[in-house]
Amino acid sequence: MSEHILDMTAYCGLVCSDCIRYRGELTDTARSLLSILEKRDFQHYAAVKMKYEHVFEQYPIFVDVLKAITELECRQSCRKGGGCSSFACPIIECCIEKQYQGCWECEQLDNCDRFDFLKPFHGDTPKNNCNEIHNNGFTNFALIKHPFYVWGK
Repeated sequence: MSEHILDMTAYCGLVCSDCIRYRGELTDTARSLLSILEKRDFQHYAAVKMKYEHVFEQYPIFVDVLKAITELECRQSCRKGGGCSSFACPIIECCIEKQYQGCWECEQLDNCDRFDFLKPFHGDTPKNNCNEIHNNGFTNFALIKHPFYVWGK
């Protein structure tokens, strides 16, 4: 098995490189846009413009969202110490405790409730991916993995 495939596959079966947060492209872009807006004193422009176009009344909220996006970055894979959760991941903790490379090695995968926090974003993809890996290994996994986000179907 290619070491790179395992490195990029999180313990839960998600592929880190498919994540919006991975490698900071999104966060770098948001950070860059914030910098440009600040250099150009855009808040003053928006304050005047909102008198004519009411959407600019939302400019402070837009800036808050951009700032929140800059906090989303993840520079390395879950397995290498990154990770998508802002809290201790119960899946990582379980796999490390059991000395598993991933949940695909666990007999209780289908009944495990540790995946519940992933469902809003990923649906059943993590468990489906783990079952694919369990049944077929990493051979052709890049071709058969399930969509990372529920809206990617």
